[in-house]
Amino acid sequence: MKHLTEEQRVTLEMVRDVANREIAPLARELDEKSLFPEHALNLFAQLGLLNPLLPAAYGGTEMGISTVVLILEEIARVCASTALLLIGQFDGMLPIIHGGSPALKEKYLPRFSGESKLLTALGATEPAAGSDLLAMKTRAVRQGDKYIINGQKCFITNGSVADIIVVYAYTDPEKGAKGISAFVVERGTPGLIYGRDEIKMGMRGSVNTELFFENMAVPAENLIGAEGTGFANLMQTLSVNRIFCAAQAVGIAQGALEIAMRHARDRVQFGQSIAHLA
Repeated sequence: MKHLTEEQRVTLEMVRDVANREIAPLARELDEKSLFPEHALNLFAQLGLLNPLLPAAYGGTEMGISTVVLILEEIARVCASTALLLIGQFDGMLPIIHGGSPALKEKYLPRFSGESKLLTALGATEPAAGSDLLAMKTRAVRQGDKYIINGQKCFITNGSVADIIVVYAYTDPEKGAKGISAFVVERGTPGLIYGRDEIKMGMRGSVNTELFFENMAVPAENLIGAEGTGFANLMQTLSVNRIFCAAQAVGIAQGALEIAMRHARDRVQFGQSIAHLA
């Protein structure tokens, strides 16, 4: 930590303390019972950790990526699911930050300032479009001042708990990557239907949801950027997401190493701790 700025050092000390005192004791129960980390959500909102990437112009702290990475490592060290809550939050906000018009940013980004607990999600993955996102089937058709969206998404992190979802859909399938567009969809939009929350092998405290769109009408003003720029917007977001996922993995590994070292010190065989056995 000798290369950290004073602000980073203070922030990480606070995050580590919160992680050890407030998040770690609940981690096992969250995973065993598939519980959403509501307690962590409230803490993050109070401490300004839920939306650290929010630009200062919209009431945020505009924290640097390197600091956010270190925060994710500390949280993932004690609870991978809780770290994934934050990654899902960042994924849903970054498309608006990267590509939203000034009007769209003004419409939505201030809602995440202060101690807001609004959650976001990114809706791209589909049953037949995982790594091959160009295979998505969801369509958006312009009708007057609205887009009518039909299709489905799956495995959407924060899906059923999100207040705002960025949905990717083809507006012109003939154009391939340049025919995909992105839209901001609010909870309660008619035609937005929630499917099941997936039952998973791990990180069960994170919500991953099926979403269905049946003639879902979205205001044209909720288009992120211009038509056909959605795929580029998505790639820009995923480029940052990969850094966050790597940080989560480092944190998980650190936590596993600490548990293994503690066990090696505490476990006694042949009259001494196994850490000292040759």
